Amino acid sequence: MFIYSEINSANPYAMPEELEYLRDKALELNEGGQVVVIGVGPFVMGLAVLEQHLFPPQVTAVDITSFYYAECHLRGAGIDPSTVEFVTGDSSTVGKTWTKPIDLLVVDGDHSFEGCRKDIISWWPHLKQGGLCFFHDAKERKGGFNGSGDWEWGSVYRAIQSSYDRSWQLVKEVGISLVYMKV
Repeated sequence: MFIYSEINSANPYAMPEELEYLRDKALELNEGGQVVVIGVGPFVMGLAVLEQHLFPPQVTAVDITSFYYAECHLRGAGIDPSTVEFVTGDSSTVGKTWTKPIDLLVVDGDHSFEGCRKDIISWWPHLKQGGLCFFHDAKERKGGFNGSGDWEWGSVYRAIQSSYDRSWQLVKEVGISLVYMKV
């Protein structure tokens, strides 16, 4: 079993099918591919991208807070934390000055309508043509993973819809997330 699965099983952060999707997409990237993870938390999505990958992509983690748990979990998975670029700051501000083309962008930061919209505006221009943008928590419910009731489209979904243009193509709905490709 992968460390990201163990961490996620103990305290659900993402749906298992979401993590497997990210893992599969990372395995398709050429060596040197660029992945950006916005909103780090326990870093299960970053671990899914990196863990036991023979030719791991370049991974940048962006968050406004500490990367303590991400670094601990990387070490627990046998991955040197120095192989990940950690950037502390507001994701939309970091995105405005970003310069590297991105193959896979994971948006899981500020889940408010305005916060997600700012991330889209700041980061979408850096996504390569054919690159994927994984929007986590497009669906939400009261109490999150430990809550009850049906998952419904939430603020992240509304931000996506309000920002949508012809350069986007919906690729997949996976778990409570949406994946778009830049065309």
